[in-house]
Amino acid sequence: MKDRIHHLPTGSIFRTVILASLVIFVLAISVVTQRTASRTASRQRPSIKDLMLDSPAAESLKMGKEKSRTLAQKKVNPDAPGVVTIPHWSDSFTYQKLSYKYTMVGTDPNRGSATTIIPTVIIPIRYVFEANDGYVIDAFNNDFGQRLFEENLRSPIFQSANFSVGGVNVGNTQYGDAFQRANFWDVVSRRSPNYHVLLGQPTIAPRYEIFVPADQGIIDFHADGSSWGVFFADGFLDEHVLNAIHQAHVSPQTLPIVLVGPMMGFQHHGAYEVPGGVQTYVATSVGFHFSGDILAWLNNPFNNNFTPGFFEPDTLPRPPGRCDSESVFDQLEAVWIGSFNGVYPYADVSTPTGTYRLSNGAFLDYFTRATSSRSAGGRYMFFPITRGSGIPGGPPVEIPNIPSSPCTGHIEVEKRVVEYPDALSTTARGINNLGWIVGSFRSASNNGHGFTHGFVYDGASFTQLDHPNAVAGTIASKLNDTGQVVGWYFDGHLLPHGFLYFRGSFTPIDFPGSIDNTTLAFGINGDGDIVGVYDATVEITHGFIYRNGQYFALDTPFALQTEALAINDGGVVVGDTYDDPFDGPVHGFTFDKNTFMQFDFPDAFNTSTRAVNNRGMHGGNITVFNIDSLGGELVRSGYVTIYGFPYEIYANVFGMNDQCQIVGSYFDTDLGQTVGYVAKLPK
Repeated sequence: MKDRIHHLPTGSIFRTVILASLVIFVLAISVVTQRTASRTASRQRPSIKDLMLDSPAAESLKMGKEKSRTLAQKKVNPDAPGVVTIPHWSDSFTYQKLSYKYTMVGTDPNRGSATTIIPTVIIPIRYVFEANDGYVIDAFNNDFGQRLFEENLRSPIFQSANFSVGGVNVGNTQYGDAFQRANFWDVVSRRSPNYHVLLGQPTIAPRYEIFVPADQGIIDFHADGSSWGVFFADGFLDEHVLNAIHQAHVSPQTLPIVLVGPMMGFQHHGAYEVPGGVQTYVATSVGFHFSGDILAWLNNPFNNNFTPGFFEPDTLPRPPGRCDSESVFDQLEAVWIGSFNGVYPYADVSTPTGTYRLSNGAFLDYFTRATSSRSAGGRYMFFPITRGSGIPGGPPVEIPNIPSSPCTGHIEVEKRVVEYPDALSTTARGINNLGWIVGSFRSASNNGHGFTHGFVYDGASFTQLDHPNAVAGTIASKLNDTGQVVGWYFDGHLLPHGFLYFRGSFTPIDFPGSIDNTTLAFGINGDGDIVGVYDATVEITHGFIYRNGQYFALDTPFALQTEALAINDGGVVVGDTYDDPFDGPVHGFTFDKNTFMQFDFPDAFNTSTRAVNNRGMHGGNITVFNIDSLGGELVRSGYVTIYGFPYEIYANVFGMNDQCQIVGSYFDTDLGQTVGYVAKLPK
């Protein structure tokens, strides 16, 4: 949903604008409650005064992805000076002109034959559930679990077997090693025939016991008592996995395999900082998932290998929707992340010691989308995959040997926090080519100007910016290279008024004839042209351009209401347009040389274009469907375009400059509040 609330049927414009202040937020909540039924009956169109800016509600709406990242999913630097960790190497590939770096376990096969052996230790978990009268679940899960575990130890995960891929024999070795040899077979076969990445034979650590309090976990027994499901509070098991590794005194140069037992859906691998090093690990259950988690770790040990967004290949047409790779943050997940008819792909492999079920995996060129795979036999996957033909009684159909299908994913950026000192929250809204940043912050004290203040940050220090007539707050929105700042402030009636600030002086920006002289100045370019929004004599929002002392209305042909939100030095204006943001859709747009172009981010419910630079790039905010949460939910996110291609950004995007820097805000889980950020886009 667009960041707006319902408006009052009578009264001054912007009466219900929610500022980043507790006072206005409390007022707005009561207004929303009173207006919901009224608006449903009247269907009156929302207007400019329905904007909701930096409210606590808006802060809680976004960043499901940021919130869901655990300690073991956060970015680590295994190549920092003095860091001890597992042997690893890095390379990159290019897609749509962007470079994607990846890091894998072992040595670079391009540098010749080498054998890497990673020591391993298995840490079994034992659970005692308070909510179930002390019921115990052991990682080995009685005789059946013990047998599966022993099969894992005898299997090609740790023992050697003959492997062929696409008719090519890749060696008598462990499964993970066979996968990596096949993965880079074009190099291994010609230049590095004795290249290997092996797991050492594991030692078994003492069981790590977890007492599960009633409010942290429970077993849900089925009616017949023959099976059960286990449910933990968010983060509970993750924390204990790391504690188990610590208690076992595992070296960062060793791979701990935490045997979590039959906790289906918890299997994963991770990496986190420890004193002097980076510890990688695998958390898994017995069975064929064990082999899949090892493949995932080998190919993405530090959770830093990001790829273009992708769909899994299939012969069936796909409806519009979020990328399959969204569920793994668009990471290089070698293990086949999808399922066909609810069954994860695997293969049964026969060896002299028995037949073992191994998880399938995707090779590097599945992600690069190279037209010809460089892996063994020209394969994109280790094992062939079949599915039902869709015809009752029909023979199974093999999935074609093809790479992943393109999908609009996200681009990973390194965010540097921009936080006003002692602020309750900070939002960075604009950045010029000198790296100066403007925005707003919520303070804990009034100081006579309300709880919301503007700021200017010159890269070294912050300067608070408050309009002298502001009673309920000031917002600094954008600035140009000469230091001119535009934004708006709220008077004692909670009505907004635009302003231009330069060298200590404020100049009013109010569109002539707007209701109650209310205007928001959103953007400014190097020539001093200003864009923003206003309401005319009826409550319909219009965009405007202020140029050479004259105001010009700006209305798109795509919808009834328009917001002009940014302008570059070439006069290109961007913004959004809608009939009713409550019912949607909201569309982004660009306006160049008297021509409007509509822009909708792929598969987004709403798009608001809020930033543009002189390189032809633009960005803004989108509302997307987050598949990570149970049942899914709508969340606010950001986007940018690079070389004409759109990418999601896991944060709000409000401004950008010609150096490909973006600014915005996101919810920081460590601080428990919204913070501003600046980040550099790849180019």
